[in-house]
Amino acid sequence: MALINPWTYFIIVVNVASLISSLVRINWASDDSEKNGRMLGFSNILLWLTLIKYFTFSDSYSFLPNTMLGSAAEVFNGLVGIVPSAIGWGFYMTTVLYPSFRFMDCFAAMFTMFYVI
Repeated sequence: MALINPWTYFIIVVNVASLISSLVRINWASDDSEKNGRMLGFSNILLWLTLIKYFTFSDSYSFLPNTMLGSAAEVFNGLVGIVPSAIGWGFYMTTVLYPSFRFMDCFAAMFTMFYVI
């Protein structure tokens, strides 16, 4: 058994990358702020991945992720059942309420229906 597993190495690298990108972002002398922002964003994505992994396998915090993973099939089935009806209502609202700018096309009609609900 290894003393440190590969996931621990990944967490260490991600934390070091986040620290370095934060320090580079704080340094006002750097001119390439877009590159620094992308590096900070990428390190934050990796930090979120490590947090999700911790929540999934921790005994005290695993309730919420395991609940979401267990209910994903039911939620997906519900969405698949509702999508044809929502598209139909979008086309119906587009044809009936076309003079309104909120229903000029199917996307705008569906967005307005989502916003109202």
